[in-house]
Amino acid sequence: RCSCRRFCHGTFGAHIRCPTGNTSGLNYNIYLSSLEGDKSQDEINFEFLDKDRTSIQTNFYTTDVDDCEVIHPLGFNASRDFHEYLIWWGWGDRVAGGR
Repeated sequence: RCSCRRFCHGTFGAHIRCPTGNTSGLNYNIYLSSLEGDKSQDEINFEFLDKDRTSIQTNFYTTDVDDCEVIHPLGFNASRDFHEYLIWWGWGDRVAGGR
């Protein structure tokens, strides 16, 4: 099974302003999943990590591919203003980004 049977390509996004102050233990992210809990689940996500408001971690997982986590510097402090974050994918491509 593959989530592309439902969504062959597309873009999901949100305007997010990271919280200020102590965010230890807080997980804020965009998470897309097919068949939650199923062994053939596909997943695409990005998340802000703990107190670091200057980078995001992206990840995608399928039954064929694992360990695709990458940390990306944003070049700005995401708690100072709202920014648009997008997950875009096409045939054979998966990209997550912020601006």
